Amino acid sequence: MAAVILGCALGASFAPPSTQKSHDTQSGIGEILAIHQNDRRAHFAGDAALLIPKDATEILNVQDGKITPTTPDQMRKEFVEYFRNSEYSAWDDLEPPQVHVSPDEQMAWMAVRVHSKFVRTLSDGKKEPHEFVAAWTSTYEKLNGKWQMTSVTSTLQP
Repeated sequence: MAAVILGCALGASFAPPSTQKSHDTQSGIGEILAIHQNDRRAHFAGDAALLIPKDATEILNVQDGKITPTTPDQMRKEFVEYFRNSEYSAWDDLEPPQVHVSPDEQMAWMAVRVHSKFVRTLSDGKKEPHEFVAAWTSTYEKLNGKWQMTSVTSTLQP
């Protein structure tokens, strides 16, 4: 209903989404879901390099009321530190990720909700358990035939 109202207000018309997706769009959805599974593996392996887009020049990070442009090198350093002394026992989808690929198959987004559980070893050797539920939306652009994350907007469940 809101899309119809917005469409009328903008002088545009919106057609309902097609129930049939092209083979390429389905392939794009599979590729985006594979990125998500790779991110899961990265958390269990503590491997920041698996998370960082190789060809991206900048990723917009939207969190805590701020928009922060982040380079892959900055992201890598943050995740190396984040994974340091951390061991994950859970990073699991609480519902199936929702993925949409644009009709021209050049842009996509994915909405995810996961339960995460890990133990961080502190400098004094104590083990500190952590657990949270997070949800986020990532946007992707196809560059040189490969999907690259261009932004991420994340929230933590209170």
